[in-house]
Amino acid sequence: MPLMFQLSLISLTSLPAAGFQYGVPYTFRAQPVLAEPGRADTGWYFAAQKTGGAYPRTATAMREGGFSDLLFDASDPSGHTFWTIQDRGLAASYDGDGDANADNDTAYKVFAFPGHHQKLVHIRVTGDSVETLSRDSIAGRDTGFVTGLPSSRLATEEAAVRMRLDSAVVHLTPAHRIPPSPNGYDLEGLARTADGTFYLADEMGPRVLRLGAAPFRILREWTPGNGLPRVLAQRRDNRGLESLCATPSGKLAGLMQSGLANTVSGQRAHARDSTRVLRFFLFDPVTESVREHVYLADLKRGTRAPADVKAGAMACLGDSSFLVLEHGEDDAGYDWIDLYRIDITPHTSDVHEESDLTGRGRLFQGGLKTLEQVGYIPGDSAILVASGVTPLQKRLVFGDIIGRTAWRHDTPEGLAIVNDSTVAVLNDNDYGQKDEDGDGIPHLAGTTRRLTQLMYLPVAPGFATAVRQPAAGSMGGRGAGFHVRPVPGGWRVTGPRGHRVSVRMVDPRGRTVSAGHGDGAVFVPAPANRPGVYGLEVRAGSQHGWRRVFAP
Repeated sequence: MPLMFQLSLISLTSLPAAGFQYGVPYTFRAQPVLAEPGRADTGWYFAAQKTGGAYPRTATAMREGGFSDLLFDASDPSGHTFWTIQDRGLAASYDGDGDANADNDTAYKVFAFPGHHQKLVHIRVTGDSVETLSRDSIAGRDTGFVTGLPSSRLATEEAAVRMRLDSAVVHLTPAHRIPPSPNGYDLEGLARTADGTFYLADEMGPRVLRLGAAPFRILREWTPGNGLPRVLAQRRDNRGLESLCATPSGKLAGLMQSGLANTVSGQRAHARDSTRVLRFFLFDPVTESVREHVYLADLKRGTRAPADVKAGAMACLGDSSFLVLEHGEDDAGYDWIDLYRIDITPHTSDVHEESDLTGRGRLFQGGLKTLEQVGYIPGDSAILVASGVTPLQKRLVFGDIIGRTAWRHDTPEGLAIVNDSTVAVLNDNDYGQKDEDGDGIPHLAGTTRRLTQLMYLPVAPGFATAVRQPAAGSMGGRGAGFHVRPVPGGWRVTGPRGHRVSVRMVDPRGRTVSAGHGDGAVFVPAPANRPGVYGLEVRAGSQHGWRRVFAP
């Protein structure tokens, strides 16, 4: 079997022809201050620490933010222009502990601005920052604009509460309760088909929504049991449908952020916390046909519950290939982000249950287990295959984004494909707030966390196509003063004249596979029998930092 192999040989510092830098976050320019008609008071975040027994208001005003998902605007081939969507607004969770007016079965959300409209936003990287080209409020199906309030169209355990802007106090009295809205959505995913139609993913349903042309209005929605798999209604609270993208053929691919709380019997929380199975679906909005596949969340960096792993965003490479941003926190408190490619192969199982009367999906082991229960730890591919389920093929493209770039956000919720060697990622800044242990107060987040940033990430040239063993040829590549030329069995790296050259090959996690050094030039052998995507890093003389170089 031929070795599948390709080098990721792009400088992490710049791509002059494109006019943007790799591995350097571009910060959004200051967003408008949040406001609401009929309210004269400005919203200010509250401090994270109490003073005199209370949380004082800070001097930092609440601003627009909460951007989720990222979509490349193909009308700008330079790679600088994108679309993004806002999620439900500035809302803090309140657990109601010790509150006589609280119901233990209700999930309270405290809204600083209940009438805030979620918007479709057009952005462009300009210079060293990101500017807003347009922001359009999205109209609901009937009248009015969409808000982040609980939906009156769905069965929900959520209840909305209006926040007092003058003090860090939550009141559950009837005067502060807000009724559900027919236009209540939590928009998290964004896709666009070839005909220019926008589709949105709503986390609460979950739901898939089709927008009309500008002015943007929701024209159609699909829900679990009405187009979408009925089992998706078993979503975990605040871990619903985050990822959505459109394939070239016009189908919509969706991936749940976390495992479903789906069991035949027993505690639903055990399923959501212990399963490695994330539901992936492929939906045709024209025929309303749907397929379901299994995405297996990774377990790494020590023992850790699958509940700590999230799928933050997804982008479509083709009709059967996709990129996924997976992230989480390990036992040591380290936040990791990995970029994966997943593929639907002829062997990938379709687990969709067409006549799902119970809403549990296909059952296994004589009806004793759901798919999520089959995927309990260790929940590896062998266990699933033994139950007749082959998951999506999955391979790492770029590992440990935080450790290998200047990216410092643990909420990557946007992913866009710019070209065949570049992707862009975007964080959700949660409107600049930090939710502290369910106290319902919008505390001021740290300086970096408050920022919304976009970053270009280099990936292997041709990562969207089949990778092949490099052949010797006359075409070479250059970067950082080095010349890389393919030769039989590997590559020859020539450095700056008069300098000793050091070269190392790294895998997608940045681990050294092989290394060498020499005076003027070094031969780098292609790794034998080790399929994957690799990078080549070089340095000359006494330089301390490693550089990635471009090569064929």
